[in-house]
Amino acid sequence: MKKIRNNKDFQKIVKDKNFVVTFIKKSTGEERVMNATLNFQYITENSNWKPTGKDIPTPDNIVKLWDIDKQAWRSLDVNTIINLEVKD
Repeated sequence: MKKIRNNKDFQKIVKDKNFVVTFIKKSTGEERVMNATLNFQYITENSNWKPTGKDIPTPDNIVKLWDIDKQAWRSLDVNTIINLEVKD
């Protein structure tokens, strides 16, 4: 897997597709797997967030993504990613 250095790198790889990301949860050190997307076709109406360009800035290494299984927004530090599998 190519090294993902920042949010921009991550977005180039996943674009509008669904993906499975394996990462280390910072607070516990445990390995986690998440089915996620940035595709608004899969994000529920009551997600409480839509991109407006006026959102609170986040550090460059943090990605906002939609957890498909939990139906909720999550933040992910790209430095904790072990594997990223993009689905078609």
